[in-house]
Amino acid sequence: MFNTRTIIMMLVSVTIIMGSEVNVIAQTEQLPPVVILSPMEGQAPATIEGTESDGYKVKTTTATGPWGKMTLLDTPYSINVMSSALLENAQVSSIDNVYKMNPVIQPWSPTNRAVPNFIIRGFTIPNTSGKMQDGLRSFFLQMPLEDKERIEVLSGVSGFLYGPANVGGTINYVLKKPTAEPFANIKIGGTGGENYFFHLDLGGPVDRGGSLSYRLNVMGQDGATVIEDQELKRGLISGAIDWRPAENFLVQFNGAYHQHRVLNQTASWGIQAGVLHPKAYDNSKNWLNTDIGKFETSSYEFGTKIRWDINDSITVRAAYQYDYVYQKDQTFINNTITSSRGDYISAINYLKPISYDMMAGYIYGDFKFNTGPIGHSLTIGVNFDDYTQKITSTTTGRLNRGTELTQTSFLIGDDIVFNEKWRAMVGVNRANIKSANYNTNTGQRNINNDYNESKATPTVSLMFKPVHQATIYATYMEALEKGSSVPLNGNPRYTNEGESLKPYLSEQYELGAKVELGGVLLTAALFEINKSLEYDLRNSNNTQTKYQDGRQVHRGLEFTAVGKPSDLLTLYGGMTLMNAKVKDLKANNRALEGKRPANVSNSMFKLYAEYDLPFLRGATLTGGIYYFGSMYADALNTDKLSSVTLVDLGARYRITLDEKHPLTLRLDINNVTNKNYWMNANYLGTPRSIILSVEYSLW
Repeated sequence: MFNTRTIIMMLVSVTIIMGSEVNVIAQTEQLPPVVILSPMEGQAPATIEGTESDGYKVKTTTATGPWGKMTLLDTPYSINVMSSALLENAQVSSIDNVYKMNPVIQPWSPTNRAVPNFIIRGFTIPNTSGKMQDGLRSFFLQMPLEDKERIEVLSGVSGFLYGPANVGGTINYVLKKPTAEPFANIKIGGTGGENYFFHLDLGGPVDRGGSLSYRLNVMGQDGATVIEDQELKRGLISGAIDWRPAENFLVQFNGAYHQHRVLNQTASWGIQAGVLHPKAYDNSKNWLNTDIGKFETSSYEFGTKIRWDINDSITVRAAYQYDYVYQKDQTFINNTITSSRGDYISAINYLKPISYDMMAGYIYGDFKFNTGPIGHSLTIGVNFDDYTQKITSTTTGRLNRGTELTQTSFLIGDDIVFNEKWRAMVGVNRANIKSANYNTNTGQRNINNDYNESKATPTVSLMFKPVHQATIYATYMEALEKGSSVPLNGNPRYTNEGESLKPYLSEQYELGAKVELGGVLLTAALFEINKSLEYDLRNSNNTQTKYQDGRQVHRGLEFTAVGKPSDLLTLYGGMTLMNAKVKDLKANNRALEGKRPANVSNSMFKLYAEYDLPFLRGATLTGGIYYFGSMYADALNTDKLSSVTLVDLGARYRITLDEKHPLTLRLDINNVTNKNYWMNANYLGTPRSIILSVEYSLW
């Protein structure tokens, strides 16, 4: 078997040989856009959105759940899209970089520490429940990016759109689609340290008529990272097929296998009661005090979608997706800070193998009709996701059921067009959450920890278009949200680990505006979210307990900008200003009243920019500045972590070996100053890394 480095060297040789006999001509022209088959009615091919020439600005989004594909400018929600061209050119090779770069996301935990959770609008969102793939909830613990066309981030409540969900927001990962023309790219490079990768992306029609087409992504990654003694190994094979048996009928299939392994994964940090966080440790060092930390998962996925446009007025859409994740026995290193000088002790936690089964699906019917001069697009349907966690029994050594969770939503919504300027979107979602918990050793069901809750959650949006290039909107939405699952490997340990907290109702008010000025899309949103409070309190014996009590109210402003203010300059960024408070506590600890929730930054500013050099055709300078305001490391607001500013710099150079075979060289230096910082109370930030890559279009 060839390892990743051997494959990379072979691919480098092939690239050099293929390009050795042609003239190299520098150019400023952007890469020709990939032509994909339209996901709608099986009509003519559509050009991919968010290219360099567009300034990475897209026109449509699919993050709107049952509403289907919509024009981004006309959605009554705060949605930010990272296109495939942006992901490639900024060398966003991991979820860490997505969280750092996206203007509305605050990072929570790194990808080299098991599951990378994230924060939107001040709410911590589990990676396992806060992400979608093509509109279906996905359970991949580590989401690969190599087979993704774009990343769509929906800020705030999504109860009507996706049923029971986290109120902070949702990330929708959109798969790369089959192409109408033959397409092949190869990319090789390194992500820092001695960690190298290759990525092959292929697509095209299978038959002459174009009724059958495919997309295939294959990648491998292996080697030592920039963190001392740490190694990362990944592998992915992902495929998609589109079949159009008739002009008005589309069937799609997708499948993937992904393996992710980290040796000496990043340690988590806890702190003894009464001790304040010291200055951040050197984040390039291995602070494990051991050499056995490991994390490895194998993930499988299969999905299918059907769209049938029965006529101009009726459409049926259906989808199904199955995920299976097997997490091998894990070793988690938890360090506990024992003094403000930085002294600490290490503890080794072992987890036996765990598996996750998840099914998700939907079926929607769309009906278009008029009532007098008013147009209606009525959607009726149901969506669901079903999840089972199995944990290895210490008694039998076999995987036994631990948790079963089923979420179902019946919904009806109407997109109402009054005239060219006024529009409304109204709907109601009858959401149900059913949870069952089992003792993994005895197999007995823990009835006292079960629940079966239902609630009708409405949404109302009103939109006004003063001009064609602008939309002003107001939206109200409610959501039923499942309570947290108390971690099994907390630091310190939880007294109620494994418990599932009760579901609760949340609500959001949002007033927003979107406008296209020249080549830039500007968005702004004022929001208020009110949800149940969940928090951790320390006990005298150095354990902690997770409680559900009181309310958490977050008010704030989001602003984003993406596009080209001039021919040579491209911008992608935004900011969040927020006031987050705890209120209405009834029990446990009244001292939390009026405090800011732990690990929540009240301000963020992010800006990524590109500048095409006018005197060197084909050359582009890139860079980013990312600011995260201060936050409290504890619920009582006694331990404050300093604000952080990170700077990235980079460049790329595009040359042409001939008219059809562009070659792109990219260099990025992340965290240029190699700043040591606390990402939050539990994790250090990431050290400086140098990412190099060569991308070549084979045909």
